[in-house]
Amino acid sequence: MEMQIVFVIFIFTVVNSIKQPASPPVWEYTYQYELFEKIQNTVYYLNSDVTWIREKLKHPKGSCPNFWLRGNSTCYLLPLHWRLEWKKAQTTCERLGGYLAVVDTPVEKNDIKELLDNEMARILHDAVESLWVGGYMFADDDGKWRWVDGNPISADDVALLSAVDARQWRDRCLEWLPTGWSEEDCVVRKHMLCEKEIS
Repeated sequence: MEMQIVFVIFIFTVVNSIKQPASPPVWEYTYQYELFEKIQNTVYYLNSDVTWIREKLKHPKGSCPNFWLRGNSTCYLLPLHWRLEWKKAQTTCERLGGYLAVVDTPVEKNDIKELLDNEMARILHDAVESLWVGGYMFADDDGKWRWVDGNPISADDVALLSAVDARQWRDRCLEWLPTGWSEEDCVVRKHMLCEKEIS
Protein backbone atom coordinates (compact mmCIF):
# COMPACT_ATOMS: atom_id res chain seq x y z
CA MET A 1 0.00 0.00 0.00
CA GLU A 2 2.86 2.32 0.80
CA MET A 3 4.23 1.53 -2.54
CA GLN A 4 0.99 2.57 -4.19
CA ILE A 5 0.90 5.82 -2.28
CA VAL A 6 4.51 6.57 -3.28
CA PHE A 7 3.68 5.76 -6.87
CA VAL A 8 0.59 8.04 -6.86
CA ILE A 9 2.65 10.86 -5.32
CA PHE A 10 5.33 10.31 -7.90
CA ILE A 11 2.80 10.43 -10.75
CA PHE A 12 1.19 13.53 -9.25
CA THR A 13 4.60 15.22 -9.04
CA VAL A 14 5.50 14.29 -12.62
CA VAL A 15 2.15 15.49 -13.92
CA ASN A 16 2.48 18.77 -12.04
CA SER A 17 6.04 19.25 -13.26
CA ILE A 18 4.90 19.10 -16.92
CA LYS A 19 4.18 22.63 -18.02
CA GLN A 20 0.66 23.10 -19.18
CA PRO A 21 0.30 25.35 -22.21
CA ALA A 22 -0.87 28.73 -21.09
CA SER A 23 -4.19 29.88 -22.47
CA PRO A 24 -3.77 32.71 -24.95
CA PRO A 25 -4.97 36.04 -23.74
CA VAL A 26 -8.52 37.09 -24.60
CA TRP A 27 -7.32 39.80 -27.03
CA GLU A 28 -5.65 37.11 -29.18
CA TYR A 29 -8.91 35.17 -29.48
CA THR A 30 -10.69 38.38 -30.40
CA TYR A 31 -8.06 39.25 -33.02
CA GLN A 32 -8.19 35.76 -34.56
CA TYR A 33 -11.97 35.86 -34.66
CA GLU A 34 -11.97 39.30 -36.31
CA LEU A 35 -9.35 38.16 -38.82
CA PHE A 36 -11.41 35.07 -39.63
CA GLU A 37 -14.52 37.22 -40.06
CA LYS A 38 -12.64 39.58 -42.42
CA ILE A 39 -11.39 36.68 -44.52
CA GLN A 40 -14.87 35.17 -44.62
CA ASN A 41 -16.40 38.49 -45.76
CA THR A 42 -13.69 39.00 -48.38
CA VAL A 43 -14.29 35.52 -49.80
CA TYR A 44 -18.04 36.21 -49.87
CA TYR A 45 -17.57 39.49 -51.77
CA LEU A 46 -15.08 37.93 -54.18
CA ASN A 47 -17.55 35.14 -54.91
CA SER A 48 -20.25 37.77 -55.50
CA ASP A 49 -17.92 39.63 -57.89
CA VAL A 50 -17.11 36.43 -59.78
CA THR A 51 -20.83 35.68 -60.13
CA TRP A 52 -21.49 39.22 -61.39
CA ILE A 53 -18.62 38.99 -63.91
CA ARG A 54 -19.86 35.59 -65.13
CA GLU A 55 -23.32 37.05 -65.71
CA LYS A 56 -21.82 39.99 -67.62
CA LEU A 57 -19.71 37.70 -69.79
CA LYS A 58 -22.62 35.52 -70.82
CA HIS A 59 -23.85 36.17 -74.32
CA PRO A 60 -27.64 35.93 -74.05
CA LYS A 61 -29.68 35.41 -77.17
CA GLY A 62 -30.62 38.67 -78.83
CA SER A 63 -27.61 40.59 -77.58
CA CYS A 64 -24.15 41.48 -78.82
CA PRO A 65 -20.98 39.69 -77.74
CA ASN A 66 -18.56 41.31 -75.32
CA PHE A 67 -16.94 44.49 -76.61
CA TRP A 68 -19.41 44.76 -79.52
CA LEU A 69 -21.84 47.68 -79.39
CA ARG A 70 -25.46 47.23 -80.31
CA GLY A 71 -27.13 49.19 -83.08
CA ASN A 72 -30.81 48.87 -83.99
CA SER A 73 -30.45 45.53 -85.73
CA THR A 74 -26.76 44.63 -85.69
CA CYS A 75 -23.66 44.72 -83.50
CA TYR A 76 -20.61 46.86 -84.23
CA LEU A 77 -16.99 46.57 -83.18
CA LEU A 78 -14.44 49.35 -83.42
CA PRO A 79 -11.07 47.60 -82.82
CA LEU A 80 -8.83 50.64 -82.51
CA HIS A 81 -5.67 48.69 -81.76
CA TRP A 82 -5.38 47.65 -85.42
CA ARG A 83 -4.63 49.71 -88.54
CA LEU A 84 -4.89 47.45 -91.57
CA GLU A 85 -5.23 47.48 -95.33
CA TRP A 86 -8.84 47.03 -96.45
CA LYS A 87 -8.58 43.32 -97.40
CA LYS A 88 -6.80 42.47 -94.14
CA ALA A 89 -9.41 44.49 -92.25
CA GLN A 90 -12.17 42.42 -93.89
CA THR A 91 -10.35 39.18 -93.01
CA THR A 92 -9.92 40.36 -89.42
CA CYS A 93 -13.62 41.19 -89.10
CA GLU A 94 -14.45 37.72 -90.48
CA ARG A 95 -12.17 36.10 -87.90
CA LEU A 96 -14.01 38.07 -85.22
CA GLY A 97 -17.30 36.60 -86.47
CA GLY A 98 -18.48 39.51 -88.62
CA TYR A 99 -17.53 41.55 -91.69
CA LEU A 100 -16.64 45.12 -92.53
CA ALA A 101 -19.74 47.21 -91.91
CA VAL A 102 -22.32 47.32 -94.69
CA VAL A 103 -23.95 50.70 -94.31
CA ASP A 104 -26.72 50.43 -96.88
CA THR A 105 -29.73 51.86 -95.06
CA PRO A 106 -30.47 55.22 -93.44
CA VAL A 107 -31.03 53.36 -90.15
CA GLU A 108 -27.51 51.91 -90.28
CA LYS A 109 -26.00 55.27 -91.21
CA ASN A 110 -27.71 56.73 -88.16
CA ASP A 111 -26.56 53.77 -86.00
CA ILE A 112 -22.95 54.37 -86.97
CA LYS A 113 -23.20 58.10 -86.46
CA GLU A 114 -24.66 57.52 -82.98
CA LEU A 115 -22.06 54.86 -82.26
CA LEU A 116 -19.22 57.22 -83.12
CA ASP A 117 -20.88 60.14 -81.33
CA ASN A 118 -21.74 58.45 -78.05
CA GLU A 119 -19.68 59.30 -75.01
CA MET A 120 -17.50 56.19 -74.92
CA ALA A 121 -16.88 56.00 -78.64
CA ARG A 122 -16.22 59.74 -78.91
CA ILE A 123 -13.16 59.36 -76.69
CA LEU A 124 -11.92 56.53 -78.90
CA HIS A 125 -13.01 58.13 -82.16
CA ASP A 126 -11.24 61.44 -81.56
CA ALA A 127 -8.01 59.69 -82.50
CA VAL A 128 -9.57 58.10 -85.60
CA GLU A 129 -9.66 60.21 -88.72
CA SER A 130 -11.36 57.54 -90.85
CA LEU A 131 -12.54 53.92 -90.76
CA TRP A 132 -12.72 51.20 -93.36
CA VAL A 133 -16.26 50.01 -94.04
CA GLY A 134 -17.36 47.22 -96.38
CA GLY A 135 -17.61 49.04 -99.72
CA TYR A 136 -15.18 48.43 -102.57
CA MET A 137 -14.54 48.79 -106.31
CA PHE A 138 -11.78 46.48 -107.55
CA ALA A 139 -9.86 47.17 -110.75
CA ASP A 140 -10.21 43.55 -111.93
CA ASP A 141 -13.95 43.58 -111.23
CA ASP A 142 -16.65 45.28 -113.32
CA GLY A 143 -15.72 48.74 -112.02
CA LYS A 144 -18.88 49.04 -109.90
CA TRP A 145 -19.10 49.83 -106.22
CA ARG A 146 -20.25 46.91 -104.09
CA TRP A 147 -20.68 45.98 -100.45
CA VAL A 148 -18.90 42.94 -99.02
CA ASP A 149 -22.23 41.09 -99.05
CA GLY A 150 -22.20 41.41 -102.87
CA ASN A 151 -24.98 44.00 -103.13
CA PRO A 152 -24.33 47.13 -105.17
CA ILE A 153 -23.85 50.41 -103.33
CA SER A 154 -26.88 52.61 -103.98
CA ALA A 155 -26.70 55.26 -106.69
CA ASP A 156 -27.21 57.99 -104.07
CA ASP A 157 -24.16 56.81 -102.13
CA VAL A 158 -22.07 56.32 -105.28
CA ALA A 159 -22.89 59.90 -106.29
CA LEU A 160 -21.10 61.04 -103.13
CA LEU A 161 -17.95 59.31 -104.30
CA SER A 162 -15.81 60.73 -107.05
CA ALA A 163 -16.29 59.23 -110.48
CA VAL A 164 -13.12 57.20 -110.59
CA ASP A 165 -12.47 54.77 -113.41
CA ALA A 166 -11.26 51.77 -111.42
CA ARG A 167 -9.34 50.43 -114.42
CA GLN A 168 -7.04 53.46 -114.32
CA TRP A 169 -6.42 53.22 -110.60
CA ARG A 170 -5.65 50.65 -108.00
CA ASP A 171 -8.49 49.04 -106.11
CA ARG A 172 -10.64 51.63 -104.35
CA CYS A 173 -12.31 51.05 -101.00
CA LEU A 174 -14.90 52.90 -98.99
CA GLU A 175 -14.02 54.78 -95.84
CA TRP A 176 -16.21 56.45 -93.27
CA LEU A 177 -15.16 59.96 -92.27
CA PRO A 178 -16.76 62.15 -89.62
CA THR A 179 -18.04 64.22 -92.55
CA GLY A 180 -19.41 61.27 -94.57
CA TRP A 181 -18.17 58.82 -97.22
CA SER A 182 -14.93 58.90 -99.10
CA GLU A 183 -12.87 56.48 -101.12
CA GLU A 184 -9.27 55.53 -100.67
CA ASP A 185 -6.62 53.28 -102.11
CA CYS A 186 -7.28 49.88 -100.48
CA VAL A 187 -3.65 49.38 -99.41
CA VAL A 188 -3.72 52.34 -97.02
CA ARG A 189 -3.73 51.22 -93.38
CA LYS A 190 -6.78 52.41 -91.42
CA HIS A 191 -8.92 51.48 -88.46
CA MET A 192 -12.01 49.45 -89.30
CA LEU A 193 -15.63 49.11 -88.33
CA CYS A 194 -16.82 45.50 -88.08
CA GLU A 195 -20.46 44.44 -88.08
CA LYS A 196 -22.28 41.22 -87.25
CA GLU A 197 -25.88 40.16 -86.94
CA ILE A 198 -27.44 39.99 -83.49
CA SER A 199 -27.61 36.29 -82.59
